[in-house]
Amino acid sequence: MRRSALGCHPLAQHRRRFGRILCQVRCPHKGLHGQLVCLRLALGADADAASIRGAAFSLLFSLTYLWVAWNRLTGGDGRGLGWFSLFVAITALPIAADTLRAAYSTWDWWLGLSWAAWAVLWLMFFLLLALHKPIARATAWMAIVQGVGTAWLPGYLLLTGTLG
Repeated sequence: MRRSALGCHPLAQHRRRFGRILCQVRCPHKGLHGQLVCLRLALGADADAASIRGAAFSLLFSLTYLWVAWNRLTGGDGRGLGWFSLFVAITALPIAADTLRAAYSTWDWWLGLSWAAWAVLWLMFFLLLALHKPIARATAWMAIVQGVGTAWLPGYLLLTGTLG
């Protein structure tokens, strides 16, 4: 469920790439919230190996949000975020493979495929921001499609009881 809340951000963030909206307030909020969730998962009284792993994986998202916010606030060019995105894309691939290998439910398959999709999106951020490839529109569309497919739609189906 938390993934649904996090996934809505790419939808808003990359509407900005089309020049429609700004993201100066939302990004720091998402990043800071993500950091707090990670701290709770990793250091809470009920922390275990699975929650620590979840915290580490969630940090990939929250650090991305914080870096986007930093770039927006300081006017950074995004190259550092681009290189971080390559690290995240490479990290997301074995997460996707491990998740798919152990999948036994619809949600497990969804999560594994989502990690694979996010790896592609982070690779696109690397190409766009670090290597300055002219793929801003394609990256924006990919983020919108993934925001809907990996977050909004599954979250909606879960909330309405269609999927459980």
